[in-house]
Amino acid sequence: MIKAFKAWLLAVLQNAIREVECPKCHYQFQPFAGKKLESFAELLRGSLCPRCGKQVEWSAPLPSTTAEGRTPPREQPANSRIERRVLSETELLYHLPASGRWGGGLFLFAILWNLVSIPFVLIAVYGLFHGRVNIATAVALPLSAIGGVLAYASARTRFATHLIYLSAETVRVQRAFVRRKNYVLETAGIRHVKKVEIYKQNYQPVFAIEIAGADDAKVRFGSILTEAEKEWFCFDATNFLRGLGVAL
Repeated sequence: MIKAFKAWLLAVLQNAIREVECPKCHYQFQPFAGKKLESFAELLRGSLCPRCGKQVEWSAPLPSTTAEGRTPPREQPANSRIERRVLSETELLYHLPASGRWGGGLFLFAILWNLVSIPFVLIAVYGLFHGRVNIATAVALPLSAIGGVLAYASARTRFATHLIYLSAETVRVQRAFVRRKNYVLETAGIRHVKKVEIYKQNYQPVFAIEIAGADDAKVRFGSILTEAEKEWFCFDATNFLRGLGVAL
């Protein structure tokens, strides 16, 4: 059953992959065309360009454009709340303040999910107090757990702040919500700073900023930013890292 589900999921993901352009020879092709994927590792590695043989990430946007085919803005959007501070010739700091938004569809989905969960939780609690375990008890636990995760994610979208520090040695991303969580990547191993699709909302893709380092290490943030802010950040951070000698 697990193997069948894995094969079905791989087929769904393969069908969702869009045509890409090889950054080396600029040949446009459909990744994994005519090939059946056998593992998620194979999917993540990307596909070989059928013309020149270069490894191409299936999620990569066109080299000189955004994911929607636009030229990224060279200047920070006028209404952007991102704070950019040059600390030295080799150090740059970005501060992403709390968005003040609950995440739109995520917030509504979290509310609806928890409203559906409440009757099961109440029935389960009633049964436990009276020494009875029923089907509501088994259903209530996963429902309430998922509801809690959704509520946490929505609250984090509204209140979390981020610090992104770029230097010649390390790239550090700190997320502050309830507690501080730090992600550290070696600057020399940074492979890209770009927008990536993380999920769909009302059949429309939602993008976040992804900084990918060596050994498939990566960190994502900024999904609540405007598309112009995401595109500018990726352009600005990429240019700064290239100035440090990073071969992105």
